[in-house]
Amino acid sequence: PKGSKIIKTDWGETVQVELPDASKVIINSASQISYSTLKWKDERNIRLNGEAFFEVTPGQKFTVATPHGSIEVLGTSFNIQARDLLTVVDCFSGKVAVMDQNRKRKTLLPSQKIMIKASGLSDVEQSKNQENAIAWRSGMVYLRQATLQTAIRELQWYYPIEIQADEAILSRPIEGFFKTSHLDSALYQITTPLNLEFEIQSNGVVLIKEK
Repeated sequence: PKGSKIIKTDWGETVQVELPDASKVIINSASQISYSTLKWKDERNIRLNGEAFFEVTPGQKFTVATPHGSIEVLGTSFNIQARDLLTVVDCFSGKVAVMDQNRKRKTLLPSQKIMIKASGLSDVEQSKNQENAIAWRSGMVYLRQATLQTAIRELQWYYPIEIQADEAILSRPIEGFFKTSHLDSALYQITTPLNLEFEIQSNGVVLIKEK
């Protein structure tokens, strides 16, 4: 549509943009924001698919819409991860009002987080190791209370690859991190703690298996 601004990131790409009101957005890999440049002075509305960190300049209401609900602020900093069937919101400063599709609403304060699920809003939680939630800005992904399956899913947000592994090992718990800059290194950091190995096959498919 006329006056619509769309900014998309490629696989493994992170981009920082400045909005018309000088608010800043850092957009993670394989993500997209869109907003109306014509209506911006009247309503600061953005749509997000993927993940982004926002630093909002104080002013009138600033709304971020995701596939699962919306986030409203006046001036604050927060991270939104809107992927698959879930949106996770981490508040770093100011106040964030989070609303699900049924218009149920909860407010976050600094160091708090919430999830918007298909069933609605979760309880507000205190964020533990909150800086880990935005480590992606420095090319790191932390895995906390994760499984091999969730680690693989995280990696696939940075690389458009197919990864295969036996069902039996997908549920193995993993704690740690991986760097997003190099695929081989990331796969090593995921598989080594689990005593697994990986093989990148000639068709580009990655196979994770027992040593």
